[in-house]
Amino acid sequence: MVESSVLMGPSTDLICPRCHSNDVKRSRRTFTERLVLPMLRGRVFRCRDCKKRFWIDVQWSAVILAGLSMTVAAGIVTAAIVVHQMRVQEAAAAAKAVQIRRYRVRPRPMPRGLPPLSSIPRPGDDTATTSPTR
Repeated sequence: MVESSVLMGPSTDLICPRCHSNDVKRSRRTFTERLVLPMLRGRVFRCRDCKKRFWIDVQWSAVILAGLSMTVAAGIVTAAIVVHQMRVQEAAAAAKAVQIRRYRVRPRPMPRGLPPLSSIPRPGDDTATTSPTR
């Protein structure tokens, strides 16, 4: 013969955390509980006496491990983004510095012994033909 606890399910052994009654039944899950509880492997119950809803069999070690994993993953992603941004800024600064050096024209001194440009005759200039030649 089958025991009555097997027929009734696991809720026969449960006690309400608020009023300590054993008149407890399974409760319907809300939308968020339908998303979260399967990952936590928990179940929702309701006390028939005080109407308190509570979760049981939640594996908190999985919750803590998932939280730590998400924190570490977020830290790694953040560090990767920061390093990438720093490298992009360094490359832009290096490219900007190279452009400045590439297009900078340094004035060269005039060689000694040449006359200034203002005294060189230009074609079509009337004063150049009338000036005495050495």
